[in-house]
Amino acid sequence: MDNEITRADNKFAEYVMELDYSSIGPSVYAGNISSSVLSDIMAISRRAFRRQDVIVYVGIDMDEEYDEGMVFTSDAIIYWLDSGEEVVRIPYSEIERVDFDDTDIIIEHGDTVLSITLGEDAEDERYPRYMYNFIMDILDYE
Repeated sequence: MDNEITRADNKFAEYVMELDYSSIGPSVYAGNISSSVLSDIMAISRRAFRRQDVIVYVGIDMDEEYDEGMVFTSDAIIYWLDSGEEVVRIPYSEIERVDFDDTDIIIEHGDTVLSITLGEDAEDERYPRYMYNFIMDILDYE
């Protein structure tokens, strides 16, 4: 059974890696993320995910050393801000609605609506619309 789950996770990771994630945020890491970056974001997020589960990492506020960011895993989006003071886990299966405006990606899950500003250049770089397409493609995965 564990091998089936691993194969499914690997297939999903391969699918995500084929998506256009290059412009979904100010700083995007995917695939072979360096161990130092992984160690830093795991500590900041208070180990909200396992190292091997990270598919894509988006650094949102890079001025403050990993102060705010998002990780996409095989089953959820992990978002943190204020250097990990607040960590939110959003399982893909619980996402009810995704939207965007000029600066934010908006994710509704359960009783929560999370509006995440995607950096200082979000409007000029159009990060929210690219992030929207990326998340919707993930939700379309079968």
